Amino acid sequence: MLILKLGFRNLLRNKKRTILASMAIGMGLAAIIVADGFWKGMIVNMVDSVTKTYIGHGQVHHPKFMETFESQYYIKHSDQIIQSIKSNPDIKGYSQRALSIGMISSAEDSLNVNVMGIVPDSEKDMSLFSERLIKGAYLKNESDILIGERLRKKLGVDLGDRIVVTVTNSKTGDIEQELFRLSGIFGIGSKDMDEGFILIHYEKLKRMIAINGPQEIVFKFKDLSLVDKNKDFFDTLNSEIVETKSWKQLVPQIVAAIEMSDTSIGIMAAILFSLVALGILNTMFMSLYERTYEFGVVRAIGTKNIQLIKIIVVEAFALAVFSVIIGFIIAAIAGGYMYIYGLDYSGISFGEMTFTDKIHFVFDWSQVTIFPVALILFTVIISLYPAIHAIKTIPAEALHKSL
Repeated sequence: MLILKLGFRNLLRNKKRTILASMAIGMGLAAIIVADGFWKGMIVNMVDSVTKTYIGHGQVHHPKFMETFESQYYIKHSDQIIQSIKSNPDIKGYSQRALSIGMISSAEDSLNVNVMGIVPDSEKDMSLFSERLIKGAYLKNESDILIGERLRKKLGVDLGDRIVVTVTNSKTGDIEQELFRLSGIFGIGSKDMDEGFILIHYEKLKRMIAINGPQEIVFKFKDLSLVDKNKDFFDTLNSEIVETKSWKQLVPQIVAAIEMSDTSIGIMAAILFSLVALGILNTMFMSLYERTYEFGVVRAIGTKNIQLIKIIVVEAFALAVFSVIIGFIIAAIAGGYMYIYGLDYSGISFGEMTFTDKIHFVFDWSQVTIFPVALILFTVIISLYPAIHAIKTIPAEALHKSL
């Protein structure tokens, strides 16, 4: 108990140095906590942007459709696939889609686009198109069309204007054109989607490209965690004529980012802890140098080496505790701001994914358990070096230098 008191009391001898050292070490801890929370928030944002915007939790296609994107490769016997999806109690909903490469034309311009035929009611739960309407209304009838705000500006059109959509008939190869009325304008936040996607009615596009089934069936589970628990379900849907993939298989770069997150935080922690180590060593050696005479006296009166080491280690422990408190305060301020207001990365692309929402801080128990405990242990271990240096002090030399 006495050694513990001495360790804490020694820190108060030079308050300014102790405060500055604690702030430096605490800022290192805060940086690790904030970086970890930001990275976890970015991962959550990426997964949400991918699964909620368009991809869903899983998709079913003809095996050759994803390779060629040709309209002729649609899902035959889709009713059987849909029945299997419906029979899974973990699945929240599904929707059918028809897809084609086409052209959209207005009085001002003509542009190549991805034409997506959707079932309006079921698509609402699979994507964000209905939620991100800037102007107008969702699809009501087969003459309506939805386009992105960026595309609207390029075409120079507005609500109610007539637009021509051109696609290719999958059976004859002939050009098919239809006139649509612009009923709504969406703003997802992704440049590719806001410029390159148009939405029309599912049945309408099926007739235009002459197919008898969907090219894509998208579905979502009641919770994202159920994707991994339903690996067998994905396998049961696969056959020679259909291929089922989870969102992890459709966007593997996101999975790679998640896998490297722990490694990235580990590398960052190692760098910051190295800088913290230099700060600790500098503080401890400055403190020991100022007390050379004291160490000479205690060594002269026969103080055991282990007791001297304990005093220095406890002093380092106290410094670490003060640093952790300061680090928590800084992290709470920075992390709290990011948690409430977030950082706006919308529109920024990562691989084939574009952030569509703000990144918010994500709290994890490791931030207030593993990181601070690791810092305290690290500080105690580092303090052994100056402690060993102190016990090598020769009393006569120490007293002579002080005199």
